[in-house]
Parts: sequence; C-alpha cells; structure tokens
Amino acid sequence: MKRVFICFIGILSWACFSTIESETVVWSAANMMDKTHEDFDLSTFVRNWDFSILEQNDSCQLSKVGRIKIMGDDVFIVNIDGIQSDIYRFTSSGQFKNQIGKQGNGYDFVTNILIDSVNRRVCLQDIFERSIHFYDYEGNYLRSYKPYPHLHDMADVFYVNDNEVLGYYGITQKQNLAFFVADSLLLLSDSLSFYSIVSDSPGVLNFSKNAVSHYGKRTLLIHPFCDTIFEYRNRRLYPAFITQIGASLPEKYGLENKDCIWVKNDLERQGYYSKSSIFETGSHIWIGCGKNRLMFNKETNSGVYFKDSLHYHADVFPPLNFIGRKGEWLVTFVRGEEILRVKTSMSQLGIVPKGRLKALFECVDSEQYVLCFYTF
Repeated sequence: MKRVFICFIGILSWACFSTIESETVVWSAANMMDKTHEDFDLSTFVRNWDFSILEQNDSCQLSKVGRIKIMGDDVFIVNIDGIQSDIYRFTSSGQFKNQIGKQGNGYDFVTNILIDSVNRRVCLQDIFERSIHFYDYEGNYLRSYKPYPHLHDMADVFYVNDNEVLGYYGITQKQNLAFFVADSLLLLSDSLSFYSIVSDSPGVLNFSKNAVSHYGKRTLLIHPFCDTIFEYRNRRLYPAFITQIGASLPEKYGLENKDCIWVKNDLERQGYYSKSSIFETGSHIWIGCGKNRLMFNKETNSGVYFKDSLHYHADVFPPLNFIGRKGEWLVTFVRGEEILRVKTSMSQLGIVPKGRLKALFECVDSEQYVLCFYTF
C-alpha cells in the first residue's frame, strides 16, 4: 500500500484517507490476470463492430490528423500539416459537414479544440496568438478572448457541464503536471494537483491525448508515472483504483529531480509503462499503458493486463488504439494504407474476409481515413 499514499499526498487532505481506503479498488493478482507474456487476442472479445470512411473533397483534405474529438454523432478533426492547421466536422458515419474557421482569417495556429455540446460551440485554442476563438458547430464565428499566457502548456481540456471545464497541463522536464478546473472561458479557478506551472517550463510533453474519461455521472483521470486512477467529483480528485497489475512504477522508484524523458525510457526498459489513455463504457474500463492495455470488466469486477498484438480474423478488423467513444462504442482511427497492409497479410495467410471486413477491404484505398467502432 505504500504506492497508494505516495500518489495521494499533496492532492488530498489527510482527513479523507479513512474514506478513500474503503472506496478505492485495488487491481491486483486477485482480480486481474497478467497476460503480457502470452499471445492475447483482443479480437475474440469483440461483440460487434462497424466502420465509416471519412469523406474528403475540395473543401476537406486530411493529411496528418493531430486531434479527434467525438461528441454524440459529431466528429471533429484537427488536421496539422507543418504549420498549417484545419478543423473539420464530420458525422460519425463519415459525411463531411463543414470546416470550423480558416487559418489566417480567424486564427493563426490551432493544435487542440474544446467541444461544448450543450451550447453546440467549438473552442479553438490558438497557441500562436495565445487566444481562444469560439465558433458554432456550423462554423460560424462567435467571439474571441485573449491573452492566455499558459495556453501552449495545456495538454487537453474537457467540458464537465455548461460552465465547468476540467483540463490538464503537459508534464515538463521537472515532472510538473497539474489538473485544473476552469470556467467556460478557460479562466482557471482551482488547481487540483500540487505541482506549480510556470510559463518558462521547458519541454512540455503530452503523454496522453485521452487522460480524462467522462461516462454517465463519473469522470476518471489518469496521471503520468502514477498507479492511481482518480475520480473527479465536487471539484476534487479522489482515488478510485490502484493498479498493482499494470503498474507504471516499481516499488520505491524515485522521481525527484529526474528528466521525464529519461524516466520514461528507464521505466520502459524495466517493463513499466506510463498510463496513456482511459475510456469507460457500461461494461468495461480501459487503460492504455504504452504497448500494453488494461481491460477491467465492471460486471465481474475482474480484468486482464495484456500486450497489444495483431491477430487476423475473417470477420473483424483488429481493434487498435482507441481514440474516442461514441455511446457504448469504442472508436479507433485507421489510415487506408494500414488497412491494405492487413488485407495483404490476410491474403498471404489464406484468410478469406467476409461480412463487414470484406466490405471494408472492397471500398477503401490508401489515401482514405477510417473510423472503426467496437463493442465488447
């Protein structure tokens, strides 16, 4: 239990510990199987799957997708190619709807967006101008606000409700990372973790593009180099799960005054991986851990820690890294050339595709981009 207290100190007051220990669930050998040294096939757990090809035309050209945000039936994509950034809106079935703003005529350079589904607004984070620009879903300009001196340090932000935003800063060379609460204009009202953030923090890194999961009435967060999964409620962080299986750190590992890139590489050499993503559905909680994943079944209170590996089946495309959630569907984003490589490998192995996989192989080309949807 020593690791539990290391993660708690500085985030929660000592008065909470008696409550925390009774509510926190430990993922240990008693309820989690470590399959990282076995050939684990995640495709066999897929109950249903589907795909959609993202439409491209003269008004929408995808080249290097930097961000994808899924909100209901809307899919927002930030395409970043060099210093050119474009924001596009699609339906989940792949239909192109419209562009959001235009670089040089509304914003300078956008790397991330914040989606306000209640008011159907898109907030563009302009790191060159250090300002934020609001558009409606249809791409109509609403208003802008500036300056935001720490905007380039914000790794990601999420709407919790109409005027409550939860976000986090990227981890710096000195391990500094902070979750924060802000209003709808990204004006900080409270820092949720004990690290300070300064404008001259060197080398801000984003170890995760999906550090926050909001499902139903529960919001869960992961933290780099930490084995505690936190729940956010009442504007505070509470430990929800402890990952003894799938740990990111060995016992008594010291993080103080170490370069975070060195730490990450050192830990991975030892077989430990920092948490990189979190998603929750009605049946499971999923944690990305570098090349490994944790899958926890909420119905059986048990799960498995496994290494990602590619397996071929005639009727399902392999579920790769999840990038979002649509209802109970977990979503992956795949380039056409990756799909064609799988098609070629299956042909060489004599596996004949059928059903939805056959349909995917028949209609995709190397220049296209595809969303795949899975339930487990």
